[in-house]
Amino acid sequence: MIDYTVYYLGAGASAKAIPVVNHLSNRMTAFKGYLSNTINLSDYIFSSESRIPLTPEEVKEKFLKSIDHVVEKSGKNSIDNYARKLWEAKKTEEYDQLKATLSCYLLLEQSKADEQYDIIDHRYDHWLTKITNREQGIPYLKPRFKVISWNYDLQIEKALEELCQFELGSPHYEKWGVYPKMGRYNNGSLTDNEISIVKVNGSTGSYLNAGEVNSLLKSTFREFDAKSVLNALEIYYKFSHSQPSIKQLFFFAWEKVPMAQQGIEIAKTISKKAKELIVIGYSFPDYNKDMDVEILKEMTSLESIYLQVRDDKIEHVRTAMESIFPDIKITVDMKIEQFHVPYF
Repeated sequence: MIDYTVYYLGAGASAKAIPVVNHLSNRMTAFKGYLSNTINLSDYIFSSESRIPLTPEEVKEKFLKSIDHVVEKSGKNSIDNYARKLWEAKKTEEYDQLKATLSCYLLLEQSKADEQYDIIDHRYDHWLTKITNREQGIPYLKPRFKVISWNYDLQIEKALEELCQFELGSPHYEKWGVYPKMGRYNNGSLTDNEISIVKVNGSTGSYLNAGEVNSLLKSTFREFDAKSVLNALEIYYKFSHSQPSIKQLFFFAWEKVPMAQQGIEIAKTISKKAKELIVIGYSFPDYNKDMDVEILKEMTSLESIYLQVRDDKIEHVRTAMESIFPDIKITVDMKIEQFHVPYF
């Protein structure tokens, strides 16, 4: 049996490309102004297959107004907190609208760089070159390494794509072993041998339709241009107008949908073989507590813990770890200049 080195990722792992939750509202407001002033879609149309009855400019205006609405309603609290309120109030239409807005924003945020954020957090590239093998030029995680991620961004996928130079969604995507896995969905059929990267909260741009896991990503969002914006706005429109045939595969922890539950089960299977745990940029928020405990309690063979967490979160994270693993040595790195890779 292979002993795993398990990476446990949170928003801080993508912080050089995507704002963490406390900075998200301000960044979305700034992004709204940038999109409004840089991309004019008056000369563009959606494809006939999309069946969107509005022009791209009209959908763009709806998206920009939705950003304003989400930021206003979130107030001084996080957008996650606002999402939870909508969920508990069973305001399905507003809830879907919020998730669609976040999906569209995150896809486009990861296609532009400025003085604050990169397209891809450079630490992913450094990390993945150290923990991957290659087959016909395609990188895939070495069997020893597994990733459990709470992030629904595309940072890992984009970084892998940069390494292999194949477009996202090509057949080579299968080799990466990312869950949710594209193709026919069969609850309970996947194992830790097939999956290397478990995205517990799913992925933006992916959806379930008639038992098939698909992606609406028609471009890789390598550039912030009209093509990328059109693709993102199509995703926004389809996700914000609930269709029984399309179910988003980006979810919050409290939704407990079957796809997410299967991800938890795969994560638990991986955890049973964990020898090393490396936590990067994850603050163990209250919303995820039950699932964190469910996953981490399976790590009965764990020998070491390495925490890469900001200094303002470290005491909370250390306390959480010590409560579950009281006898295991914990090493701390609060600089997080690069993701830790064990030497042996």
